[in-house]
Amino acid sequence: MRPVNRMAGLASLLAALVGGAGAASAFGALAIDGYRGPHYGFSYNHPTAADARARAIKECGGNCTVVVTFQNTCAAFAADQSQANGATGWAYAPTKEEAQQSALNYCKQYGGKSCLVRVWACESLIARDASAQAVREGTVPPETTASLTPPAIVAPPPTNVAPAPVPIAPVFRPSADGARRVALVIGNDAYQELDHLQKAVNDARAVSAALTQLGFDVIRVEDATRRTMAQKIVEFSAKVGRGDTAFFFYSGHGVEIRGINYLLAVDTPGANDGQEALITAEGIPADTIIEQLQERGAKVSMLVLDACRENPFKKSGSRGVGATRGLAQITAPEGVFVLYSAGVGQTALDRVSDTDPNPNSVFTRTFAQVLTAPGMSVQEMAKTTQSEVRKLAATVNHPQMPAYYDQILGQFTLSQAP
Repeated sequence: MRPVNRMAGLASLLAALVGGAGAASAFGALAIDGYRGPHYGFSYNHPTAADARARAIKECGGNCTVVVTFQNTCAAFAADQSQANGATGWAYAPTKEEAQQSALNYCKQYGGKSCLVRVWACESLIARDASAQAVREGTVPPETTASLTPPAIVAPPPTNVAPAPVPIAPVFRPSADGARRVALVIGNDAYQELDHLQKAVNDARAVSAALTQLGFDVIRVEDATRRTMAQKIVEFSAKVGRGDTAFFFYSGHGVEIRGINYLLAVDTPGANDGQEALITAEGIPADTIIEQLQERGAKVSMLVLDACRENPFKKSGSRGVGATRGLAQITAPEGVFVLYSAGVGQTALDRVSDTDPNPNSVFTRTFAQVLTAPGMSVQEMAKTTQSEVRKLAATVNHPQMPAYYDQILGQFTLSQAP
């Protein structure tokens, strides 16, 4: 639900979800000729993402780019009209009003002064579960000449609506040994009493898309309360059976208190000196997730925590609650692989700067790209992420090098080489 750049590999997600001919119509796409250009195109109720893209481009005309592909939902794309190559925002939601408003909000959040919805569309089937998805796709070429402000978008409601399609399930690719793959992905931005984050929800969407492409049965949760997080963790662990591969990704606030890492829901209360018990009661201990997966008999469990941000309870002139910086090392049992977005005592950047246009955190923008790399082991994946994140953080003089703890026997690969 944010601008601007495309995460490599996500553009193929929806095509991977279709799996072949005969699928019910459920895909749509949005296309524009420029952030401030006069032309736009949209499509809906197509059997494949490729068909939806082609139709949107045809409607838009020459020199257009598909900016969003969506499934079983409404989607909208907004752009700043006050300057060339300005801020953009995109969103998907059950109604066009919600999608349009969210797209405008994200455009304004990223610095847009005069944001306008350039294009929107809705499917005839609106789902309210994981089958409703959207992907930010191509980047529109930079403006090189003065552009016209586009006319107000009056996209008509769908006509000749096809019969409500049967929801399309992802085409899961089994691992080499036939084990089931299950994932829980959580992204928390909208904290009620702690500092808001900008990238965590987008991080969850990027990783969810990549995992779906890898054949995982993904449960994705955004801006979750403690009760929702607890419920989804139970749902996640219940899906895991003996010999399966389990993947847990969390992006949001986290804090270490007395050697235990707590993942914080959006309704976590603020806390002052001496109120550690409040946070230990409200937070989700990361260790308990590993324990549940071990009890379920998972052969491989991967935990990726982009939660090493600055302590949200740190107070000026006081000690605050929990460790000042980062998370503590987890003692991983056999079969467990843990990847942190920053090393011990380091903090992870949510963004490079307040004007950073990339929709993902410094860690996830790299990790999501390598996650689907064919033939790359998780160990190689972690090493590559370490190197790239370290280099990017160094451009703003920030020490950040992801750390990982590997208790998997041998090399483990999520995507087999072709």
